[in-house]
Amino acid sequence: GAGAGGRVTIGMVGFPNVGKSSVVNALSSGCGSKRVAHGSNPGKTKHLQTIIVREDVCLADCPGLVLPSVVSRREEMVCGGIVSLHTLKEVLAPVQLVVDSVPRAVLEE
Repeated sequence: GAGAGGRVTIGMVGFPNVGKSSVVNALSSGCGSKRVAHGSNPGKTKHLQTIIVREDVCLADCPGLVLPSVVSRREEMVCGGIVSLHTLKEVLAPVQLVVDSVPRAVLEE
């Protein structure tokens, strides 16, 4: 519903680096030159960003969320693109996770 002043705010919420900022920018492309910051590495959006697309509609871009009940191990976050590869200090666990998920027959081809 509409908040104070009759403006509806539509928020983009989800995992890091899945395109929330790009969706906000695409939806607001005809509303002037203001765009939210976005990047190819996780963590670009550090705080709530908003764009008023009409007098009664505001789009909100939120930082990515990592839910421990969905992704619990760092190597899962690395393989899922949730953690930037630039912060990676140990590569064996993520590589092992990928190798374990590929059938042996495929690896032997």
